[in-house]
Amino acid sequence: QTVTNGVTENVQYLWRTEPYQIQSSRSLFTIEDDDDSESEEDEEDCSFVDDDDDEAESMSKSTITSRKQESWMLRGQNLLYIAVLVNVSLVQARASITSIERYWMIVMLLNLAMWMLVVKEETPKSPLTASSSKRVNVEKEGGAKKKTKKSGTSAPKKHKTKKEKKVQFKPMAGTSAMRLEQTTDVPVNAENNVRFSGWRSVSGSLLSVRSHGYLSTKQKIPSPGELYECIQFDLFESPNRVPDVSSRVQLPKVQFDDHVDGEEKRWHSPDLFVVSLSLPTEAPKLGRPEADGCCTTVTMYFRMTQKTRDILRHISSPDYNPANDKYVTDDVQKNIVNGVKLFEEWCRRAPTDPKFQSRFKFIPNATNMVEIGMPSWIMKYNGKPVLIKRNLQTGFLYRHAETNCMEFDISLHAFPYLAKQALAYMHENFFHKLIGTFGFVIEGRAEDELPEVVIGLAQVCYPNPSDAVQSQDFFSPTSPKSFTLDDDTTNQTSTTTTTVMTTHANEDTQPSALAS
Repeated sequence: QTVTNGVTENVQYLWRTEPYQIQSSRSLFTIEDDDDSESEEDEEDCSFVDDDDDEAESMSKSTITSRKQESWMLRGQNLLYIAVLVNVSLVQARASITSIERYWMIVMLLNLAMWMLVVKEETPKSPLTASSSKRVNVEKEGGAKKKTKKSGTSAPKKHKTKKEKKVQFKPMAGTSAMRLEQTTDVPVNAENNVRFSGWRSVSGSLLSVRSHGYLSTKQKIPSPGELYECIQFDLFESPNRVPDVSSRVQLPKVQFDDHVDGEEKRWHSPDLFVVSLSLPTEAPKLGRPEADGCCTTVTMYFRMTQKTRDILRHISSPDYNPANDKYVTDDVQKNIVNGVKLFEEWCRRAPTDPKFQSRFKFIPNATNMVEIGMPSWIMKYNGKPVLIKRNLQTGFLYRHAETNCMEFDISLHAFPYLAKQALAYMHENFFHKLIGTFGFVIEGRAEDELPEVVIGLAQVCYPNPSDAVQSQDFFSPTSPKSFTLDDDTTNQTSTTTTTVMTTHANEDTQPSALAS
């Protein structure tokens, strides 16, 4: 109770997280409380101490009001006037004919103009937070709670239970695209008659790489092989780049015939290597973020070949002698041992050495550009390797030791204007007619790192954007899938007929328009 001007009034205090005001019919009391330590359950169960109905009625007449805060600000054309005056003043101050007296006169007039143009306004402060809103509800229901207490029955307290953590759905890798035997096959799922993007696994000899002796001859040769084979492929469109796809899907099982339980792995190269490309599909515009945006995501899942595994086991053996390497061929240009060693070194050093990680090369190659009438300004970059040099901008590396998987993401969002303009133009006009190959190589810069060997590659066939799965659908359990496999058969793949085509990429210099 508080006595004011001889009148006794009852003032009820509530628990709250911020100051508020209670206004009665005679006087205004401001209540301050700094106690914020009560839990949410205590807030919900709080009730009035006094059980008198008259006090509840007097309390219901009081209102909670907001406090207002005064602010000085510039509005409308006043801001423009100030900007003009500031610039004129700066020009005058920099003029050689301006004297000291005139300079201080300009400063005084500028401050006077600012004082005349600023406006003081009252901005209402939010009167209630979520927790104080609950207290108001308690105030309104106070009478009902008291009556319940007087009648001898008590309302049961609500006890909050922890919400169960929602399990994120993970689609099977490869269910957004369909594997083809030939480029002419139609990628349609017979079960639900849904058309998908088609892809093929092709030979590494499709791409040209640096030969042994390239440092002096500058000659390129078809890749002597590939270290990994593509076993699954995803293609979907999304409003933003999707990082670390391998952690969002059920990865295909990878098994080897020579696997021995308990065998110590002596190499760093993963059994499953995933490469995910983020290809911008919107033309670059002023003011649009460069690091992200609408894109087509192409994710390839590569399984280590048995030959690569045999070489890794051999070269990591304690008694390995390079002079008596049984995997070294007589034809130096067909030797893949140097390529295996280089990739093993990259897997070991790339996670902690951005400079060495920047030796990762992306080789895009389309085989039918002339037939579909691709513009010459785009064709001249066909088959040219692009170094992914900027760590955490164009290249992102993820390791998953529990699944023996490593993923390297390539984002073209940070690429120059011309490259993104070409991609947006191709997406709108040529993707549905294109047969494109994506290959990946670690750049060899010494004779013992040559010839280069393609890590892995895959070929996408006529990827019509209208057939592409949307990311929100792909990561949804209700979306149509290109295939359905039991857990025991996720590593099964169909036999692919490979057509070998030779490219004519003669240069390894990175074009300035596509420099990453």
